Amino acid sequence: MKISAARLDAQSGRVDNAVLKDYAETTVGGAGGANSGTAYTIDLSTGNTFTVFLNANCTFTFTNPPAAGKALPFTILLKQDGGSRTATWPSSVIWQSGTAPTLTTTAGAIDALTFMTTDGGTNYIGFAGGLNFPAAAASTAYALWAWGGNSSGQLGLGTATNRSVPVQVGTLTTWSIGGAGRAFSIATKSDGTLWSSGLNSSGQLGQADAVDRSSPVQIGGFITWSQISPGGYHMAATKTDSTLWSGGKNDQGQLGLGDVVLRSSPVQVGTLAAWSQIASGNKHSHAVKTDGTLWAWGANTNGNLGLSDEVKRSSPVQVGTLATWSQISAATSSYLVAAIKTDGTLWTWGRNGSGHLGLGDVVYRSSPVQVGTLATWSQISASQGHARAIKTDGTLWVWGVNSNGQLGQADTVDRSSPVQVGTLATWAEVGGGEISILARQSDKTLWSWGGGSSGYLGLGDTVSRSSPVQVGGGAAWAVVADSSAASLFALQDPSLLVNSQLFSWGTGTTGELGLGDILSRSSPVQVGTVATWASVAHSQVNSFAIKTDGTLWAWGKNEFGTLGLGNTVNRSSPVQVGALATWKALSGGGYAAFATKIDGTLWAWGSNTSSGQLGLGDIVNRSSPVQVGTLATWGVVSQNHVRTLAIKTDGTLWAWGNNGYGSVGLGDITDRSSPVQVGVLATWAAAAGGSHSLAVKTDGTLWAWGRNNNAQLGLGDAAHRSSPVQVGTLTTWSIIAGGYKHSFALKVDGTLWAWGFGTTGELGQGDAISRSSPTQVGTLATWTNIASGYGNALATKADGTLWEWGVGTTGQLGQGDAVHRSSPTQVGTLATWTSLAKGPSAHITNALLWPPTTTTTVPGKPTAVLAVAGGTAGTAVVTWTAPMSSGGKPISLYTVTSSPGGFTATTNGTFATVSGLTMGTSYTFTVTATNSVGTSSASAASNTIVAP
Repeated sequence: MKISAARLDAQSGRVDNAVLKDYAETTVGGAGGANSGTAYTIDLSTGNTFTVFLNANCTFTFTNPPAAGKALPFTILLKQDGGSRTATWPSSVIWQSGTAPTLTTTAGAIDALTFMTTDGGTNYIGFAGGLNFPAAAASTAYALWAWGGNSSGQLGLGTATNRSVPVQVGTLTTWSIGGAGRAFSIATKSDGTLWSSGLNSSGQLGQADAVDRSSPVQIGGFITWSQISPGGYHMAATKTDSTLWSGGKNDQGQLGLGDVVLRSSPVQVGTLAAWSQIASGNKHSHAVKTDGTLWAWGANTNGNLGLSDEVKRSSPVQVGTLATWSQISAATSSYLVAAIKTDGTLWTWGRNGSGHLGLGDVVYRSSPVQVGTLATWSQISASQGHARAIKTDGTLWVWGVNSNGQLGQADTVDRSSPVQVGTLATWAEVGGGEISILARQSDKTLWSWGGGSSGYLGLGDTVSRSSPVQVGGGAAWAVVADSSAASLFALQDPSLLVNSQLFSWGTGTTGELGLGDILSRSSPVQVGTVATWASVAHSQVNSFAIKTDGTLWAWGKNEFGTLGLGNTVNRSSPVQVGALATWKALSGGGYAAFATKIDGTLWAWGSNTSSGQLGLGDIVNRSSPVQVGTLATWGVVSQNHVRTLAIKTDGTLWAWGNNGYGSVGLGDITDRSSPVQVGVLATWAAAAGGSHSLAVKTDGTLWAWGRNNNAQLGLGDAAHRSSPVQVGTLTTWSIIAGGYKHSFALKVDGTLWAWGFGTTGELGQGDAISRSSPTQVGTLATWTNIASGYGNALATKADGTLWEWGVGTTGQLGQGDAVHRSSPTQVGTLATWTSLAKGPSAHITNALLWPPTTTTTVPGKPTAVLAVAGGTAGTAVVTWTAPMSSGGKPISLYTVTSSPGGFTATTNGTFATVSGLTMGTSYTFTVTATNSVGTSSASAASNTIVAP
């Protein structure tokens, strides 16, 4: 038996199923009296669910708790043989639902008791009745990011400047949840403290004054805050003891204190300690008690209190008589309220001018009305004029006002009934602002759409979107916060972020090493001090890198505007290219560079005068990124000195630029200044090249064309080719790298092969002899990646070690000298190298290192899994993007698994063909990544294909 994992939502107290992993069950004590002991030890390192068979009164001890900040819920299932039993728990257990339970159920019955360790094992909070418990139990520690409107400093960034991309609030990674009211925000930290920033005209910041703040300031000295809910100009919060507190504007009694007097510090609402969830609207509030009853107070102009009238209330009043409410969300306008009951049904009430309530009409309701008949709703978020909800199957649904495209339907037409956003069933959490939606998928990617003014969407501009667009390139988002207006917040799990340092060595005479000077280095030197680099590439005399936040950085020689900074001034340290945080992948060549964004668009800049290598239809240089065409379907890009190869997401191969020797692959030697398709096939998976071109197809075959004066095509001769020609007959090639006059390729078995010019040892064969056909480098089958430079190569092994060989005249081999090497030689002694970069005509080396002081782990999940029907019966071709985090060790294996059937394929590249499928059957596919530590959890499922 397995119980679905649950992620505790620190805002609403919900449990979000199937986000982390499955809970492993451990049996403690046997059935039928097999274990007669009365003292049980729960070893928390062995599972997340523990079944205990009781035949006597008992005591419990917990051992091996998770580390502080990494605590997840664990559940004990108590099964008994009949009669009354008493369970005595560790003295440190704090019970949220009364005293520790006395078991009185009949034989075979189960009591589910759920626990959280709040501080790494000293104290626990227990909850009778399973996983539906208050958010106070969570010990979460996240980085807080904010963007959008910032007129009063509500983003907490120390200024009042709007931000159009996510910006981290400070440097701490100890936040639990954040949210925004109208121009103010509040957040809790994992230590239970409460913080606020922004507009304070009504004392809503809880600071006992009316002074605005542009940086977070702690509210009082308590360390027992659990949930927060900012409203229009007031706020409400609960403590770990389940008491309810409120502060700020109170002209409509929205604080629930029995009057209309403003409060500038939090004041307790009544004396009860029984509140489990809160939702603040513009001038009203709702709350659910621990007994499941729903209560409301404040303004009631549109019947939004749900009390069948429009009379405001200044104290909590019960909504109906039912005790089955589980989740509540109120819009910070006065428009609508939505709630979910324990049976999974969805209910709405309030204003309904544009179908806000999802009831198929525009009639307002002053008491709860069920939305449809389904009982499969799991999460609800109400906003101004529209609502968004997730079902238990992971689908996302929206309705209401759509004037800014916030319903994600690729139009601006209002809907009065729920409509699905796309076809995905991988949505895990949804929130957002008044005119925009922010949602997280189960792979922890973050998406936004709707109104874009003030940078609401976090996409680097103020353009509205009517379909979901990914925010940033990372997959480490943990919590999405609701907002009342133009400011948005989300939390990142720092443990899921790539944590890589950037190192460089070799020629540095124009600042291309990024070390702040123009000196060459013969050993690896760290670039700056940050450990937030995700990928790196370089051209001939400059370097580029993307950070984990999706920003793009450049440094080195800038003669042709190659750095993309809008000028031609050299830089010797990394400088950000523009303000966008939406970059995904990089490729550099001679004096030009290319990058793709997460939306699939391709951008180019730098030198273009020789052959139109930028693909912009002319031969004019560009000093800032310019989009190549209008399509958003670009995948892999490989740029050489004056020629570019690119593969689209449909598997077609495109080329442009200098076509000397036929290196563009079109059967002639005519230059092209715009992308032109190479052949008609849609089966290409990888492309690279130096003065020649190399590519791998999805069937694992290797192809080459272009210049061949040094046999770099691997065809056994020195004749040039102007169209792709297959290299041998093997179908086991996966990763390729083209040097200036030589080539390398990895097979799926981890062996490394080389050919072409070899007179300075660049082929790694232990000699200075050229080869005209692929020749294995040594006998090992543990290579994971390869990059090739002007006369040398760089590679990683599965154990994380880094190796280099070939020309070393400027120290580019990282050995502390200027000596050539003709066999692979290890660079230093570290074993946590994760990514590497060289350029076909460059004399510098870049590599990413997982800090040795950081624990290595399994890789993250692969993303962007795409499946297409194969070219032969019963096959499918699956491609994907490597996870942002390798876990500190190179990824040596990917495993693709079909559903249904469980058919698998393995590779060390990012594509595979799955065989054995049943013709006419529909399939989806997931992918896992494996390094020397272990295997990742499965990716989100691919699209559905029908097997040919």
